[in-house]
Amino acid sequence: MKILFKIINAFLLFMSILFPNQLLAQVNSKLSIKTLEKPRIALHRGLQRSSLTESNVKIPNLKAVLLGAPIDGDNGTWTQAEIANLKKVSAALQRNGVEVYEFYTPNNNWEEIKKAANGAHFLLYRGHGVYDGSEPPKWVGGFSLKDKFVSSEEVIKDLKLAKGAIVMLYGCFTAGNAGGDIGKIGLQEAQRRVAMYAKPFMEMGVSAYYANWFGDAFEKYVSFLFEGKSTGDAYKNYTDFNEKTVKYGKHPQIGAMDMWIDHDVWDGKTAYNNTFVGNPNQSLTSLFGKNSSSNTSTNNMPDSNNNIPTNNSGNNNLPSSNNAEIVFISNKNINGTSKTYQEIWTELKGKVIYTDVWASWCAPCLEEMPYSQQMRQKFDAKDVAFVYFSVDNSESQWKKAIIQKNIKGYHVRLDPDSDAYHSFMEDFNISGIPHFILIDKKGNISDSDASRPSDESTEEAIQKLVNTKQPSKVINAINANKLSRGLKAYYYVGDDLVQEKVDAVIDFDWSEKSPLGSGQMEDYQVIWTGSIVPKYSENYTFYTNSDDGVTLSINGITLIDQWHDQPATEWSGEIRLEAGRKYEIEIYYYQAGGGAVMQLMWESPSQKKEIVPNSQLYKD
Repeated sequence: MKILFKIINAFLLFMSILFPNQLLAQVNSKLSIKTLEKPRIALHRGLQRSSLTESNVKIPNLKAVLLGAPIDGDNGTWTQAEIANLKKVSAALQRNGVEVYEFYTPNNNWEEIKKAANGAHFLLYRGHGVYDGSEPPKWVGGFSLKDKFVSSEEVIKDLKLAKGAIVMLYGCFTAGNAGGDIGKIGLQEAQRRVAMYAKPFMEMGVSAYYANWFGDAFEKYVSFLFEGKSTGDAYKNYTDFNEKTVKYGKHPQIGAMDMWIDHDVWDGKTAYNNTFVGNPNQSLTSLFGKNSSSNTSTNNMPDSNNNIPTNNSGNNNLPSSNNAEIVFISNKNINGTSKTYQEIWTELKGKVIYTDVWASWCAPCLEEMPYSQQMRQKFDAKDVAFVYFSVDNSESQWKKAIIQKNIKGYHVRLDPDSDAYHSFMEDFNISGIPHFILIDKKGNISDSDASRPSDESTEEAIQKLVNTKQPSKVINAINANKLSRGLKAYYYVGDDLVQEKVDAVIDFDWSEKSPLGSGQMEDYQVIWTGSIVPKYSENYTFYTNSDDGVTLSINGITLIDQWHDQPATEWSGEIRLEAGRKYEIEIYYYQAGGGAVMQLMWESPSQKKEIVPNSQLYKD
C-alpha cells in the first residue's frame, strides 16, 4: 500500500507540472499545491533605498537551512532559477560566517531536513504553496518537497529551530495571492492566508517571517540584516516595499507580532506578494548575539511582551510601584460583574477625560506614550484625567509595561473575554489601536475618534473643554456607532452618480416609491460596499431576493451572479466565514421596470435565516 501511495504521489506531482493551475489533491494527506505567477521584475517606485554595504554584524555559530522544491520539475527552468536564487543567498550567508545546509530537489528528504534544522537560525524555502484543495482555501501552510507534502502540523511538530529564528518563504499563499487568483481576492482574504501560513512559525518562537515573490528578495533581506538593520527595516528597505500601499496591522491570533502586507498592481490587477510578520524591532545582534549555538526553540508561543524591556533577573513577579500618580482602577464591581466603560468614566465625572485605548505589545501605542505624558504635565489633574484602557490579554504584562515605562494616569484593563470589552469595542467601532476618545466634564462624548497625543490639535481640543462652561456638542457613543454601521450605497442613473448615502440594511421594496429624489421609478442601479462580520465560525448561506438583476461577492468571491431582468426571485450562495472577522462585501443591483425589490439575507447552522442586521454591517 505504501508503494502504491508513492506511485500516486509521484504521478500527482508530475501532473502538477503539466497542469499547474488545476487542483491536484494528494490522496493520503489531502493537501494540494498552487503555482505562482511567473516571476516579475521588481519595479523601482522612486523611493530611496539604501544600497547593500559591507556587513558589520559578526555573530559566531549561526546556522541556515535552505529548501529548493520542484516547481516545474526537478530540472525545469523555473525550478532551476529559484535554486539559483537560493544559492545566491547561500553565498551571502556564508560570507557572514553562517553554516549553510542546502536541500535542493530532488535531494530534499524531510528526515534529513529535520536533523539539519535543529537549532537553525534561518530557514528559507522556494517552491509551491500548499493548501487544502478547496476554493477559496479553508487553510494553507507547509512545504511541497520532492516526495512529500509537509503540513503546518508537521512544521510545528518536527522543526526545532533556534528561538528567534528567521523564516523566508516564496510560494502561493505565503504572501497572500496564489498565481491563479491575482485580482480576485481582497486585502482581508490576503491577511487571512498570511496569518495562517505564518502562524505555525510564530508559535514555535520565530521572530520574523518574510514572504516575497521576487528572486533577489531573500538575498537582500539577509544582506540588510547583516548590515545591522532591524527585521522590520530589512523589509522596508527592499525595492518592492511601498510606504503608500503597505497595510500595517497585527497577527490576529498572535497580537505581539506585527503583520504587514504590501501589493503590486500587475496589468490592472492587485497582487498581494510582499509580507512581513514578526517583531520589527529585533536585530541579529539582539536575537543571536549571545549563546546563539544553544538557543533552541522550545516550540512555545513567543513572549507577548516582545516590545517591552524585561527585568534582567528573569523574575516573573509583578514589579511594584511607589508612584502615586499611577492609579489602577478595578475593572470589577463590588458584586464581581465587569464594569462598563460608562461606569468607569462616571467615577471621574467632573473632569475632562482623554481616553487612550492601547496594549503593551502595540508599538504605535508605545510611540505615543511620551507625547501623552508630556501633555498630561501641562494640565491640572483636577481638570483633566488621562485614562488608559488596555486590551492586553495578560494582566502581568500590562502592569509590568506601565511600571517599567512609568505611564502616569488612570489605568484599567478591559478583559478581552468580557462583555464589557466587546460592548466598548463595538460601540466605538474600534478595529485598531491606538484609539483615542475625548469626553467633556458632564460625561458626554465630545469626540469618539480623537486625534493622537502627538497631534498639535489635541491639546487645543482638551483646553477648549476645560474652559467651556456649556456642554460640548455631544456625539453619543451609540449614535456614533450607528453612523459607522450599514453599507455605503451609490445610486446611479446611467453613468451618473445621483445619490450617495449609508443604508442600514438591505431590505427594500421600491415598487411603489422610488429611492431617488427625482422620483424615477425605473432604469437605475445601486452599488453597496463595505464589510460584513459573521457571528459564528461556520458555513454561511447568503440569499438575495431581487427584482431585477443582482450580483453578490464576499471578499472578491462571487456567490450570486443573476444579472438579468426577473420578477422577485431568491438566489443563494455559500461560503465559509470566521466569527468576528470583517469580510469585504459588494452588491450590484439594477431596476429595469415594474416591481423593484432588493433584500440581503443570511443563514448558518447557528444563525436562523434573516435579513443581515445592521449590527453586522460596516460601511468601511
